[in-house]
Amino acid sequence: MRAPLLLALPALALLAACADRRGDCVEDALEDVRIVEELIVETERNIARGFATQAEPTVRTGVSLCLTPANPLGICTRTETEVRDRPVAIDVLAERRKLRQLQAREAELRERARLEIAACEARFPG
Repeated sequence: MRAPLLLALPALALLAACADRRGDCVEDALEDVRIVEELIVETERNIARGFATQAEPTVRTGVSLCLTPANPLGICTRTETEVRDRPVAIDVLAERRKLRQLQAREAELRERARLEIAACEARFPG
């Protein structure tokens, strides 16, 4: 009973490795499509709002009391970085043109991804 099980384990490991490679291959094929999809969603939000947002880091420094053996003076400084979204003006017509271009590019990338996924499935069956 043990011999068939011992023979099956390497086969299962190989099958799992192929499934992982197949999944990685499919993920790689879809990466550009996902990026363009995110850009489309962001552009649609910008058009709906009438403005974009830009991440703006704000750095703050503070002083506090912290008496430790390593710091007998008891004064510590800390730096915190906070990211806030700041509104930015956009040209809505330019954003609409960009959206149309992104949608056209998405269609092209989906077709390319479809072919790449078919190649992944052929390379890593099952």
